[in-house]
Amino acid sequence: MADEEEDTRSPAEIAIDALLEEARELDYGPERIAKAEEAVRQADQQKLEVKAYDARLALIEATVFGGYPEKGFVAFGWCAAKSDEDPERFQESRALLGMFLTGIDLLWSYKWMTLQVPWYPQLSRAQIDETLDDMEARYRKHGLSLRPVYMQRTRAALEMGDDLETAHQWYRKWQWAPRDLYADCEACEVSFQAQFHAARDEHERALQLAAPLFDGTLGCAEVPHMTYGRLLGSALALGQAERAAEMHAKGYGLVRDNRDFVVPVAEHVHYLVRAGELEEAKALVERHLPWAVGNRLPYRTMRFFAAARDVFGALDGQVEARLPEALGGSGAHDAAALAERFDAEAKAIAARFDARNGNDVVGQRIAARVTPA
Repeated sequence: MADEEEDTRSPAEIAIDALLEEARELDYGPERIAKAEEAVRQADQQKLEVKAYDARLALIEATVFGGYPEKGFVAFGWCAAKSDEDPERFQESRALLGMFLTGIDLLWSYKWMTLQVPWYPQLSRAQIDETLDDMEARYRKHGLSLRPVYMQRTRAALEMGDDLETAHQWYRKWQWAPRDLYADCEACEVSFQAQFHAARDEHERALQLAAPLFDGTLGCAEVPHMTYGRLLGSALALGQAERAAEMHAKGYGLVRDNRDFVVPVAEHVHYLVRAGELEEAKALVERHLPWAVGNRLPYRTMRFFAAARDVFGALDGQVEARLPEALGGSGAHDAAALAERFDAEAKAIAARFDARNGNDVVGQRIAARVTPA
């Protein structure tokens, strides 16, 4: 029998690898992030740069899916700089080396970063375009399909309020580009296709596309979790109240325990307001408001505060509410005053997005109030 291959790793490398393996076995959330951060700390302390690179890639994944994506930005910048400095030591692509199953690589992480950048109003359009252009250049360099790039350009155009025809041009490029190792999973693609059609008020088409997500034919780590909330409005627009109720019942349970899903939770809150289930809507606001208060992604805070505004705007007089201390703490609150405060804060964030985007689309979206049917 052949001898087992000798483990040439140092004790420090073995310890770091053990931390990363422990992190991979954890659900996404603060504990997994902490494990990855400790791996980064130890690798930096031991001056093990390749291990530090691997640990940061693990940290990026943990933060993106664990609800703290802003923590991954510095790690991402470090990895990109190292890869540019020494591409042989710090490989951009593991898939092209036949190492796809050993972990997420830098080129894959670009999809997560370009997904997020429109959510920060402090980032200019030029910076967002530069990030997308950088992603495209790296994919072209490796001869990869630009399908993921076009998907993110479509998403950015929608979120920054560009005209729908511009978004549709990118959408068509995305759909025509071939799939390869770096294409998003089919479930993620179908979910965004449905979201795109819903944004164009093509609600029947949106729900048709989402059917294999809802029946379990397709799925992944975040789909159909996010899809239910995104398409509640489509079901209601088509007068399908029973279907919307079923979507809420199935969808909320999938997003209630992960801070990364604060926007889908806001969509479920809005559904409950429309349905007249105000006490349940208030309970969701109370439960999840800590995810929004102080969130480092202004987009997420804005979306949740708009939902909270509509809940308290639909209530009368004094209401008992469990709120973070920053919002007055638990006790009796004037519903109208709370609604006014949430409205002002959501609109202030929206104004920053509009100033960056050069239009008033985000402000209009946030100003549109949801009321009981």
